This record gives sequence, structure tokens and C-alpha cells, in this order.
Amino acid sequence: MASTFVRATNTGVGFITHEDRIGFTLQGVSDDIYEVSGDYQAWRDRVGGVELSALEATALLNGALVATYTKALETLYDQQAQAKRYDNRLTFALRAGYAGPYQAEALAFATWMDACNVYGYTQMARVIAAERALPTIEEFIAELPALVYP
Repeated sequence: MASTFVRATNTGVGFITHEDRIGFTLQGVSDDIYEVSGDYQAWRDRVGGVELSALEATALLNGALVATYTKALETLYDQQAQAKRYDNRLTFALRAGYAGPYQAEALAFATWMDACNVYGYTQMARVIAAERALPTIEEFIAELPALVYP
């Protein structure tokens, strides 16, 4: 069973398997990160959790945060592209560079995708810097600029 990264609210961080979650209160931060709000030492004693340095823990948490929210952005982009009958965001945005009947809508899509990236990565940096609370994926997506076609 794959391990899930855990950040404890009181004394440390470590890894935990799905089976080891039983008996502990974990609050999901993302698909792969949970906060232990129960007795972290008891969990660590039971499962042999691995302590990480604060720097290692921060790097893992920040990397997982960015990966989780980047995946949400990419999923949204692909859904929007598929709604216009393109395979994915890449094939849609590619059309922006070529004169033709699809260039205007593809340019609008590519411009929107860039605006979402600027906003999204700015917000992720703000969360990492503790300047704002971590939004849910749904809240994060709702905050993004609207896609408007010509």
C-alpha cells in the first residue's frame, strides 16, 4: 500500500499507509496530505512514522500542494478544450498560433489559460507564505477568471 504524507498539528510529520489511518483523526489537505489532529506520538509509535526536518516537511508539503492544484488547473483546461471538441488543452491552444477559422477561439482559450495560471500560482504562493488560507479545489476553481470566447 502506498504511503500518504502526513503533517501533524502538534509535533512532527511522517508517512502513513491507508490501513494505519484507522483510529486517528485525519483532516484532508489534499489527495496525498493529511493533518493528524489526534495523538501523533501514538500514531508514530504504532506505525514507525519517519520524522522529517522542518525544511524537508515544508518542501514535501509545498510540492504536494502545487502538484494537487496544478492537476486541478490542467483538468479544468482539458474539460474546457473538450467542450469545444478538442482532444485536450494542448491541441486547443496550439491553434492560436495558426491563421484559420479556429484561431480566434483558440487565442481566447490560451489567453484565459495563461490568466488562470498567473492567478492560480500567485494564490498557491500566498498559501505557502501563509498569506491566505488553503482553499478547497472547488473554491480555487471558482476564483479563476471566466473564459470568454469572441
